[in-house]
Amino acid sequence: MLTTTVVGSHTRPRWLIEAMEASLRGPGPDSELEELREMAVLLTIKEMEDAGLDVITDGEQRRTNFYEYLAAACTGFGRRSPESSVPRTAAERIDWRQKTMVGRPLIAGRVEWVGEPLTARHCRFLKSHTSRRVKVTVASPTLILRRLWRPSPAYPTEDAFLDDLIALCGAELRALVDAGADFVQLDSPELTTFADDGVPREAAADEMEKSVMLINRVVSTVQGVRLGLHACWGNIRGTHRADGPLSRLYPWLLDLKVDQLVLELASARHEEDVGVFQEYPSDKEIGGGVLDVKTPDVEPVRVVKKRVERLLRSVSPGKLWLNGDCGFAPTWDAEVVPRRSCYEKLRSLVLAAAEIRRSLSVDEASPGS
Repeated sequence: MLTTTVVGSHTRPRWLIEAMEASLRGPGPDSELEELREMAVLLTIKEMEDAGLDVITDGEQRRTNFYEYLAAACTGFGRRSPESSVPRTAAERIDWRQKTMVGRPLIAGRVEWVGEPLTARHCRFLKSHTSRRVKVTVASPTLILRRLWRPSPAYPTEDAFLDDLIALCGAELRALVDAGADFVQLDSPELTTFADDGVPREAAADEMEKSVMLINRVVSTVQGVRLGLHACWGNIRGTHRADGPLSRLYPWLLDLKVDQLVLELASARHEEDVGVFQEYPSDKEIGGGVLDVKTPDVEPVRVVKKRVERLLRSVSPGKLWLNGDCGFAPTWDAEVVPRRSCYEKLRSLVLAAAEIRRSLSVDEASPGS
């Protein structure tokens, strides 16, 4: 009951941020930077274990953004300079720009893995340094399509790209199963764009239907691992990329062939979204966001308990996992939530879950329960 975990990223140590920043200004020894990243992963594992989490990640300490690990291990990616990343559609204008020092890669040729996916290698490293269950986060096919594809000679249309995209994402998921991942989470922050009032409802419905079909084509090729999908409103610089009620998306999310939906529910702007669980009953697991990652303030255990108890009115404890609204560090240099706050927030989460588990056990054991 009430399995505790994280969505993905953990704020990086200041020494790693400085090393990553230096590497962007000019090339240095790759081995040095990789050693620092591994040290940060080991530190993050220790902190998550000390906090008492049931399922941990590597904190995404090696990543600068959603896409770097793809571009580093696949053919077909080119680099777009930050200055040229001008929004061209209403949906793109809602989306937040990348940090100016890190350009977003674009698909310029045929895309396929060169060797194994980097996430599989990182999963094995994580597994070799913990006895806890592990979660690995990956870019969803819809995120790759909407953020990285533009018409090119290799893929002049979206349809021309889909088969290779499905093969790419499917191969990554299967490699993670082989690497021993217990939980693979598809990150799809772009989906909440379609809940925004700036996107017409008919257009949003059409895009959500296409998104569900694409994700389901990928996950249908994978067995032997818990699969989840994370949709949120982002936390870059503590703000939302877009906004709107979860109810505009939730019916389509239920059609996804994944085990768990990992959702933002703690932020004051989305506390009312818990109503979707009563409006649309489902047997899916819910990864309930009960920590607000848009503020460094550490929630007391009693506050986290209230958020969990509110979810338990419509989600059974066996189907409810507990996590933050999103990762703590949406960019490589993010420090909106200092690393110390990450630990203290996770500790509040674990203690709240333990107290509620005890109360549920007492209720079940009491006469007439």
